[in-house]
Amino acid sequence: MTNYPAQVVVKVLYQEFPDLAQKVNDKIKEKLPDIVLHDHDLISIVVQEFCNVENIRVECLLNENGLRQNSNKRRVLLALILKLYQPELLTKLLNGVVNISISRTIKKLIPISKKTFSNDIRTAIHHYQLYKDFKLQVDQLHTKIIENYGNKKANDSEAQEV
Repeated sequence: MTNYPAQVVVKVLYQEFPDLAQKVNDKIKEKLPDIVLHDHDLISIVVQEFCNVENIRVECLLNENGLRQNSNKRRVLLALILKLYQPELLTKLLNGVVNISISRTIKKLIPISKKTFSNDIRTAIHHYQLYKDFKLQVDQLHTKIIENYGNKKANDSEAQEV
């Protein structure tokens, strides 16, 4: 079977199979959030909000003590950031890597090793797919962040376009 470029497949799908294309579009909307953030400067606010909600200091996310609960909280935070900025990775609609700018920003805020970061990202995606409680926690935090910051950024962008 030949692998055609995605744009070609999508164009043929919309032209020849519009009903199927609509079903695919509906499924994507079901899996991805309506608002995806683009301003990487907000990641520091997300980290701070997360720490406030969890009643912890950022230093607790470093895993210096090797506490399992610190690692789990860090993974929840990473899943939250993925859901806000690259939800297609978290929902496994696309395989890939975290945007380099996002990963650099996270590593500046939470100085962990590259290996720990990579392992935690993989674990966060896996936990989000597998564990209902983990997913629920991430989704609730996501809703709170979007309510507080997402709509402001969306409104700011719309105002600039006019």
